Amino acid sequence: MRDLKIEYVDGRSRGWAHTLINDLAKCMDLAGEVALYDVNCEAAARNADLATQVMEREKAVGDWIFEAHRDMGEALDDADFVICSIQDPPAETFVHDINVPQEYGIYQTVADTVGPDGTIRALQTIPQYRDIAATVRERCPDAWVINYTNPMTVCTRALYEEYPDINAIGLCHEVFKTQEVFAEMAEQYVDEAEDVDRSEIQVTVKGVNHFTWVDEATWRDYNLFRFLDEELERRKPIPGYEPGDLEGESYWVNNQQVAFDLYDRFGVSAPLATTISSSMQELFINFYFIKIILISTATIIGSSVRLQWIRWQGHRPSA
Repeated sequence: MRDLKIEYVDGRSRGWAHTLINDLAKCMDLAGEVALYDVNCEAAARNADLATQVMEREKAVGDWIFEAHRDMGEALDDADFVICSIQDPPAETFVHDINVPQEYGIYQTVADTVGPDGTIRALQTIPQYRDIAATVRERCPDAWVINYTNPMTVCTRALYEEYPDINAIGLCHEVFKTQEVFAEMAEQYVDEAEDVDRSEIQVTVKGVNHFTWVDEATWRDYNLFRFLDEELERRKPIPGYEPGDLEGESYWVNNQQVAFDLYDRFGVSAPLATTISSSMQELFINFYFIKIILISTATIIGSSVRLQWIRWQGHRPSA
């Protein structure tokens, strides 16, 4: 399909936008224009320059033109797809959303979905999403809107509240890690399984964003759920980390201990939590913090996750 127009709200993004640029560079089936809108147009222009350089590389097969825009309405004109992944400058907003509750003993591992931090983030984001939906209604009413911003469920609902006829979905990559876990289990417990890719794992997922569960997982004709008890025993003790064990680890470290602990507590018929442990733990914060050892404000040791956003977001460039 040719002559598509994709509009990207948060054109300065260094995360999802860079992933999109890379994916489009490898895509031969689609071609067209990507409009990058951001309140910081200069930063969006840098992404447009980067994307152009990527498209010019010898191995790039994509045929896309990237352009930065100062006006959201102009960027959305006749768009086929609108991708949203907005983030206010973390040092001015998100860091305080985390640190202020922390002064009162309320810690969050991610702080973008529930609790005081998630609530504040929602209040900051909902007006922006209503504005996006209103602009879609005016400039590209038939476009598909894809939302990556958290709190994802709240933001996506805000789009529909403003424009009930909008075509919008919220996406998250949280299930991928669980597919990787089951791929590793297939290699561990199924004799003929070698080099299993996560894309080969079929899962049934239920729940809402950051609170999702798998109750079926298969590789070819093999039911991988029947190996969960054996895998649980192999991973014990849970929690299995001591103070200092995660020093130097990435803020995105995830050993799936919350997921397996919840599975252990609810029995063999329970689903397996699919969300990365830090995000799932956010929903069980009062329960797990009774049992978790804290090292400073940056590491949760007992469940093998880190308070990733406090440091990473605090030092992350906003553009």
